[in-house]
Amino acid sequence: MSVDMQSNDLVPHGFGFRPEGDRRFICRYRDTTVGKVQAFSALQRLSGNMVRSGTAAALDAWCREHGLAAEPTLALRLVPQASAPFTDDVRQSLELEDEGSARYRRVEMSCGDLLLGWAETWYVPRRLTPAVGESLAADVLFEQAADQMRPVRIGVQNTLLWAPLRVGEQIAAPTAAPRERHGSKSRPLVVPWRVFEHRTLLRNKGLHPMSLTLETFTREVLGSAVEPAPKPQLEALAGPAPLKALAKP
Repeated sequence: MSVDMQSNDLVPHGFGFRPEGDRRFICRYRDTTVGKVQAFSALQRLSGNMVRSGTAAALDAWCREHGLAAEPTLALRLVPQASAPFTDDVRQSLELEDEGSARYRRVEMSCGDLLLGWAETWYVPRRLTPAVGESLAADVLFEQAADQMRPVRIGVQNTLLWAPLRVGEQIAAPTAAPRERHGSKSRPLVVPWRVFEHRTLLRNKGLHPMSLTLETFTREVLGSAVEPAPKPQLEALAGPAPLKALAKP
């Protein structure tokens, strides 16, 4: 997985997603060397599972494994009337002569209240079968709809957008682990909004490029919760403590 350290604290404007800062995020890993190693390993494992099993299947299993919601199942939502520019990369990858021959769609991937990521796909309808074209109107990922065509997957590129550890810290992690396991005052790990991306090009049986998909995944795959309100002090509920009588001399 390549690393692309870029500013990613904000959700792009106009994407139709809920605001990134609308609630407190709490990572399930702690802000220690051990916690950073665990978070990094979790992202690598999830990314590998997606490549092997497909994004939808891997995310659905991830939701259940980590109990990300009361009903931990993956939910997909096709964003209506979504739009995005056709960049030079998109045009070259799809071998487009005319942008009017291509389409764009975006699907949000969530579990309960957690937005795990979104998938953006630029595709060429005339290179699909009619059945696949019709199925794209449903809440499905493009790879799910196109699976019946048995497409050829070309150039899967996985990019890590956040590296919790520097190289030196990764090397020092094994020796630091025993001392940190007993720490109880570490804070939850601070994680930026976007954590990794997958870029995939699909070709049909004639080896014509049919789609280019960019999947972006958020920190909420690492677990998230609303920080609970502080519990009221028992003394405040009970009222003022009674005065003690002074002992007589």
